[in-house]
Amino acid sequence: MSKTKWMPLIEITKILTENDVDAVDSISLLVEQPEKFTSQYAEWIENMEYSPEDEADVITAYWLTGYDTPHDFGAYIDWKEWPEEIIAQLEPSILKKGYAINLKDVPIIADEATDVFLERLKNFLEQHNYTLAFWDVGGDCYHLYIIPKAAFPRLEILGKEIYVSFFNTYE
Repeated sequence: MSKTKWMPLIEITKILTENDVDAVDSISLLVEQPEKFTSQYAEWIENMEYSPEDEADVITAYWLTGYDTPHDFGAYIDWKEWPEEIIAQLEPSILKKGYAINLKDVPIIADEATDVFLERLKNFLEQHNYTLAFWDVGGDCYHLYIIPKAAFPRLEILGKEIYVSFFNTYE
């Protein structure tokens, strides 16, 4: 995929990070100068084994969830993650974005299935005008982001431009 084809990743990053300058700059570098991104973050790219030219979308999803990066704007979870761990991974993103919600207000039920908890979390967030956006990169893991509910339709449109699936219900 050409560099210009990945341009929606910059707007996606702005939505997912509330325009965080460092995150937007790093994804802009990935999109506009993938060779320089590879050079600057050589060890991370080598460990991840993804191609910045061909898989900038997957790299962005991991990068923004803080998967061995300083950009905790979401959560990277396994399909069978404990609710406590999901909350722990999402809390830094709420603080970074300045959202006025407290995830500790979402009750945790012992031995609750991940899908049941995620649906309840999404419902809680929507009561506060936020939603839980899932970035589907394939496999049995999820990249989760809390964003304003009103921003989700734009996120979906941008994703479709580069064949990336965002959804806001657990599937």
